[in-house]
Amino acid sequence: MDADASIARRLKHAMDENVPSNTTRKPELQRPTEPEQTLGLLDPNWRHNPTTLEFNGRIAFNTEFPSSHGQTFFTLTANTVDADAKEYLGNHYCHSLAAAMHHMTGWDIVTIDRMVNGELLPVHSAVRTPAGDLLDIFGRIDLEAAKVRSRAVSHRVVAVDRMPGDVVTGSDHLRGNPHWWAAESPVEIVAVYSHFARHVLRSNGYAHLVGG
Repeated sequence: MDADASIARRLKHAMDENVPSNTTRKPELQRPTEPEQTLGLLDPNWRHNPTTLEFNGRIAFNTEFPSSHGQTFFTLTANTVDADAKEYLGNHYCHSLAAAMHHMTGWDIVTIDRMVNGELLPVHSAVRTPAGDLLDIFGRIDLEAAKVRSRAVSHRVVAVDRMPGDVVTGSDHLRGNPHWWAAESPVEIVAVYSHFARHVLRSNGYAHLVGG
């Protein structure tokens, strides 16, 4: 998880290290041939209740900006936390995953900040469980260990509707919207956030919060 300081200086946030700031830009979907991803029953009001979305199979897409390790093409498979899932949801769109898990649980969102050239930059977000540890796509981790992992110096609790502007730049127009992470992304991408939020919670002992 190495940062490029010259890039980081230009950021108000980083999804983990050297990711450009506008996380509300829409990934370009590329439909896989087999197996194709399929969405669950689509609620016509899904942008107001995005965690009703689900997907099965596999979805592939490009992102305009690279992840912290330079990756721009991702293939995500339902119920599978593999290298692509960790890179996309841990080193690129961790803030969106944290917001989705917050929507399902009501737990605090904790953002971790790193000092880069005298400026504090947000480098990662996760939810804080009732046990006091953090939970993200990588699993449960102690707060101090998470800060060491991201070479961070501080942390803060951020209200979900204040993340645009406080954590995610280029999205001030979404400030005050608790569903900012679903407001402008394609339905398939929002389904990814919702699906993996449920999967992470189920896999870490909180299945009762998402229907078992």
